[in-house]
Formats: sequence, C-alpha cells, structure tokens
Amino acid sequence: MLAQDKSFYADLYSKTVPAKPLPSPPSMVARTENLPVLVENPRKIEAPKAAGHGKLSPRQMVTLSLDLYIAGALSFEDYAELAFQPELHPDFDATIGALTGEKAEPDRPRDFVRLWQDKAEFQRRHNNERQDLIEQSERIADVLSKIKSPANVLI
Repeated sequence: MLAQDKSFYADLYSKTVPAKPLPSPPSMVARTENLPVLVENPRKIEAPKAAGHGKLSPRQMVTLSLDLYIAGALSFEDYAELAFQPELHPDFDATIGALTGEKAEPDRPRDFVRLWQDKAEFQRRHNNERQDLIEQSERIADVLSKIKSPANVLI
C-alpha cells in the first residue's frame, strides 16, 4: 500500500484570502422616514384573558413571560425557566406524556402561581441543598402572584 502525498491540505489552510474592502458606512445624517415610530403605542403588559382568575395556558405563559422579561420584572434565568413549557413540544405525548400518562394540553388554563409554589415546596423537601432553585421558584411565583388583569406595566 502506497501513502499518498497530501501536501494540498497544508495549502488549503495556509492560503490567505485577500480581504474585501468593507462597504462604506451609511451617512451619519439621521433618516427618520423609514424608521418605525416607537413612542406612539407604548406596549402594555396584560395577563392574557383566560378562564378563571389568574389562570393561563402554557401557550399564553410563553407570551407573558417574554413580556415580563422585557419589562424587567424577570431576570433572564427566571424568564428561561418560566418560558419553557414542555407541553408545546410536538413529542410531548411520546416522551414525558408516555411516562406520566398525560396528553399535552397546551391550551388548557392552569394556575401557574400554584404550580410554582408547589415547585418551590418540592425543592424544599427533595432538594434542600439547592437554595438557588428554591429561591428562583419562590421569586417566579411571587412575580406571577402580583399580576392583575390587565397589568399596568408600560415599556
């Protein structure tokens, strides 16, 4: 068996590509005719309308959690926890649902304040050494419990 000369590999990585000149920057004169107007319609964060006081579907919670993050009511870590709704995943029934015996119902309203309080209680009982998880669950439950419908948060 003969070894083949592979010197072309060195050329492949050692050649320098001539740099293309950068496009000239746009003029510094402010052009407002094509810019969106951001001040005319300030965005209100409102708890989506759902059956029952304080109950939202997982689909609605994703939207509300983003609004709360943008408004500064949630840190990014809290937002990531709250926005993650497993029932929205298309394989929920075949994965988590197969283990729990439940079908995905992403449009069924739930009491998320109660869910996060229960999660904090679960962390206290079974994961007591992780105070950060307990505090995060309590913090999220606290933020959600303070939302009235409609909320008067403007961004």
